[in-house]
Order: sequence, then C-alpha cells, then structure tokens
Amino acid sequence: MIVAEENQKTVAKGIIRFKAKGGETKRQKDNYGNYLSSLSTIQYKYPLKLMVPQFASSNNCQWVYSINYGGGLVSGDEIALQIDVEEGCSALLTTQGSTKVYHSVDGKTSTQSLTGTVGSTGLLAIIQEPLVCFKDAKYKQTQNFHMEGNSNLVFVDWITSGRVANGERWDFTSCSTTNNIFLGPDLVYRDAMRLSNTENLSVKDTMKHYNIVASCVVLGPDLTGLIQHIKDDVGRGQNIGELPDPNLIVSASPLQYGITNSNEKLSGVMVKCASSEITKVYWKLDNLLKPLYPKLGGNPFENKY
Repeated sequence: MIVAEENQKTVAKGIIRFKAKGGETKRQKDNYGNYLSSLSTIQYKYPLKLMVPQFASSNNCQWVYSINYGGGLVSGDEIALQIDVEEGCSALLTTQGSTKVYHSVDGKTSTQSLTGTVGSTGLLAIIQEPLVCFKDAKYKQTQNFHMEGNSNLVFVDWITSGRVANGERWDFTSCSTTNNIFLGPDLVYRDAMRLSNTENLSVKDTMKHYNIVASCVVLGPDLTGLIQHIKDDVGRGQNIGELPDPNLIVSASPLQYGITNSNEKLSGVMVKCASSEITKVYWKLDNLLKPLYPKLGGNPFENKY
C-alpha cells in the first residue's frame, strides 16, 4: 500500500462537459448555429474553481471561467482540466484576470494541462488572459485539442514578461508551453516554446524590448469568415504614408490539414504577435477576433483594457 506523504500536493483535476438539450428532433439552435446545451458534468478540486454564469452569453454559447484561489499558481501546483464540447454545442473558456505563477521553491515547477474535445459542428474557444510568470518562477503548460473534420477551435496562448511595474522583465527561471491539435487519431499541429536562460544568453537579452508574445489559432469549417478576415487584416498592404509600428510585430500563416479517409481539408490560420506594449496585442487580437463575438454571444476582452 502506498501512503501519500504529509503535505504532498496532488493534481487538482477539473472536468466540464456540455451536451445538447433534447433529442435529435427537438434540439434548439440559435441564429449562429449553437445548440441549446446543458452542463452535464462539472467537477473541480482546490486550488481550481470553475464557474459557468447563466447569463454571461447572449445566445446558446456557454461561458466557463477558470479561477485559481490566491490569484495564481504557487510552487509545485499541478492543475489538469478537461473540457468536452459535444455535437453542435459551443463553449468559451476564459478567465477574469491574468494567470500568475509565483516564484519556485526548492526548484519545483508549477504545471497546467488542458485537454479539449470538440464534437461534430461544435466550437471550443480558449480566450484567457495572458500568463504572468513572477521572478524565479518555473512553469510548464500542455494543451491537447481533439477535433473532428467538421468541428471548430479557437485558442489564444500568450505570456507577458512579468511584473514590469515591479522592475521584473523575463526574470523567471523557465517557462515552457506546448499546444497539440489532433484530427481524429492524427497529430496535425504542434507548437512548442521554451524560455530559459543559458550560459551565453539570457531570456531578457533575447526578448530585447518586447514584453509580450502571443499566438492564436483558428480552425474549422464554420469559421471561414473569421479566417478570411484575419488573413485580409494581417496581409493587407500599408497605405501610402503609413509607417509600420516598430513596437508591434504580427504575422499570419494559413493552416490546412487532410482528413483521414476523406478528400476534404480542414482549414485555418495561425497568428503570431509580439510587442513592447501589452495593450497593443490586446487591441490587435480584439480586432482580429471581432467576427467571432456574435457566435460567442459577447466579447471576452470587453471592459478589461
């Protein structure tokens, strides 16, 4: 028999699942194609808390707020969240504020993992506030998304340089993030980043004057209008006399993956941003994602910046 040591931390697991209400012939759709859904499962464990406000959205999209007691992750915290969006349902996972990672004690790493499953014609949007790693913090994040050929996914993954107002800029020990997208059994997308000091180069020197880096992925057949909007916005030429912003870098790359046992393609776009000013990335992402807000039933960035 294995006995847990006193004060040993266990993984704080959370599960949340949405399914359409009614039978196949009685399901109700709103004007944006979202089925009226119910919360079939919700479980969470300290220090994780999940909130699903009843009137956060103006339509059938379900909004989920992920909250950490104490405002962030202390050394050695482990959080594992699973969110399942079944056929025709839509859900947004967001936060009330930035996720803070406090300094590491005895070299312990704070970790978060997210597993998202999106059913046929469903939508899962992950639009949370950026990560803020304090001085000497150690953090590891893994996100795995499982899609079908006609499901839809939007996620934003971003990190700031830290508590700039306190004079901290890229002073954490290490930060690594990995995002994986599976289409059926196939791994079709992986984006991994690790920031840590080396003997010859520090993160602060590498990042120069930039204080935030962000990535955003939009994928799915019901989001073609949003995908085209992003391509047009990022890819447009500059007007005569318009100077580029030296404090904001934005790039976009098209995504296209073949569907197993089908001639169809799943299309999308990936956006990368970096800026010396955090608000500039907020404003840019807010502008790029505007066509999505009617389907979400609101703007998750509203009244924040």
